[in-house]
Amino acid sequence: MDREIFIHGSSIAGTITERKILKLINGLNSPEHFSVISDRNGLGYADERSGRGVTRGQAVAILERRPTNGFKRLFDIKGPGLGSDTWSDIVISAMRKGKTYSNLNFT
Repeated sequence: MDREIFIHGSSIAGTITERKILKLINGLNSPEHFSVISDRNGLGYADERSGRGVTRGQAVAILERRPTNGFKRLFDIKGPGLGSDTWSDIVISAMRKGKTYSNLNFT
């Protein structure tokens, strides 16, 4: 698997994309809400198998780490079990324009 296809958090820190990711992740309140994060077809895990965005276990871990007032930095979201492929899925899902996520709208 070519690691150049993944998006590193430092490349988007301080950008509009960072704000979109924080808004998305802070607006998801149950593991089921994480289903709006989709896999990037043909890249990473989906290159070898049927893809997935964020697993239920990953969603639970993110929700348990999230402070009451929400994440303020990208690097606070990442934790054990959240690898480069899943992180890139989160970034791409947050960047999609015109897509409604639960009660969030990125247009």
